[in-house]
Amino acid sequence: MQSKLQLALVAALAGVCLAAPVAAPSMPLPKGGVVAPKGPAPIKISETMRLQLLLKQLVPAGTKGFYLKEVGGEVILADNADFVFYPASTMKAQIHAAIMRKVELGQVKLTDTITVGSSQKTVQAALEAMMVPSSNADSNALIKLAGGINALNSLGAQIGMSSKSKFRHDYDTYGCPLTPREEKANTLTLRDAGRLWEAAHQGNIVKAPAYESFFEIAADEPETLPKIRWVADQEAARLGKSAAAVNAFMADVKLSGKGGWTFGADNTTYCLSEAGRVVIPARRGSSVAGAARGTRVFVFAAFGDFVSVQQVEASRAAIGAGGQHIVDAIAAEMLRPYIAAALLTY
Repeated sequence: MQSKLQLALVAALAGVCLAAPVAAPSMPLPKGGVVAPKGPAPIKISETMRLQLLLKQLVPAGTKGFYLKEVGGEVILADNADFVFYPASTMKAQIHAAIMRKVELGQVKLTDTITVGSSQKTVQAALEAMMVPSSNADSNALIKLAGGINALNSLGAQIGMSSKSKFRHDYDTYGCPLTPREEKANTLTLRDAGRLWEAAHQGNIVKAPAYESFFEIAADEPETLPKIRWVADQEAARLGKSAAAVNAFMADVKLSGKGGWTFGADNTTYCLSEAGRVVIPARRGSSVAGAARGTRVFVFAAFGDFVSVQQVEASRAAIGAGGQHIVDAIAAEMLRPYIAAALLTY
């Protein structure tokens, strides 16, 4: 038997805990489902409230936030988007960007060899180790190759990130600091995380051929992708879509991103974060209105600062298999109406 809390969480995840309809992109869903507005999707208070309620139910303690923006378009969802949080390994995407810019400029080759600890490896192997298993040793070697922390901050300023987001330390042993945050900690806002990934997608960091390598090295982020599948399975069941349709849809989803987590100073809290770029596909040959628009590209970010370890671990059963933390689930939940609309074209 499910507890009342588990049932409430499932309802929240399914988007039915609020009476107001959730706004969707320009591909209408069946009667009683999501209503599609014309033009760019504005911020929808009901959807913001749904996600806020979900976070409050799952992890009451700590500060949380989320951010979703269509590339080249409107901010769709934003809660605590300008809060200065501790990004842990999510900020390694900025190291990745700095190295890939050097690759584009011909200053570094992906096949070059660098020293990581006591071993030698190619730049590409070090980037892959940093972006997926999140190796701190590889990250520190790449920071040096990029030109140090000042070079990373310079790149952030060039692509429009605010002064709130700043590298102040490398990835030697360092937990989520309590105070004073701005004096010694790496800091990031959700809006700036979005700016980084949007700049990358728009070719403002690297261009071809380094452009494709940028996203391939950071592709298939292993924690958020299973949550997108979980949401897609739920929406497919609601819409009467087959498992084959979901499989085809997921094969077309393109996700690149970077997650991060670390313990708070007292080991009873986490600092969690996730950010990236996702391509939500639609099949142009479908008869569904709006399918001709094809794929839609979004940047997303979610974080939890000093959230309870006990509450986060207890939430795993409610947010489905795959992924490690609530921020991965929130990232996928923000995309729910767009996933549902896209599934109609499969």
